[in-house]
Amino acid sequence: MAACYGTYSYSRNEYSGNNEISLVAGEVGTGYIVGSNGYVVTNYHVLLPAEEAGCKEQLFQRLVELVTGQPNFDSVSQETKRSLRNRSQLKGNVEYINRVVLSTGASLPFEIKQTGTPEGGRGDDVAIVKIGVKNAPTIKLGSFGATTPQEPAATIGYPIDPSFRSLSSSSLSDSSSPSFWRIFPSANHWEGPSR
Repeated sequence: MAACYGTYSYSRNEYSGNNEISLVAGEVGTGYIVGSNGYVVTNYHVLLPAEEAGCKEQLFQRLVELVTGQPNFDSVSQETKRSLRNRSQLKGNVEYINRVVLSTGASLPFEIKQTGTPEGGRGDDVAIVKIGVKNAPTIKLGSFGATTPQEPAATIGYPIDPSFRSLSSSSLSDSSSPSFWRIFPSANHWEGPSR
């Protein structure tokens, strides 16, 4: 889970006074422990509120939806968004809540180690985070060459085009900073939610 909260000061139009509103932005998604020393693979978009730029943008999106009464940021005109951006300001510090919740119920803080940034909904949407555990049970990562047709498999990210890249166990090691793992699947993929 990655979330942040902050307070915006804004005016509804150029003639009104300032209002203040506290907002929360957050994402919840799934992940897999791939290293017994606490490395977890998840989707990058789930971590956006954990990073300053992603957090501020998501808080602004919530502000726009609230002020305009539109349930979807994308349905608000660019002119309205631009006008509200000019009439609003994030006040003070933003607070972050970054936790991995294990199946045992334990909730642990995480550190982002590596990300693959999605580009316009395409491209990499993979992230590796580190939690403070030792000897954690891990998911078994397969080898592309060892898989067989119809064998159950899980992929991470947005598998929406043939260039989708995910993770490979080939570079998984006991090092404290693993490289960014990738495989290039040739199987058909179906678009679907990651949460």
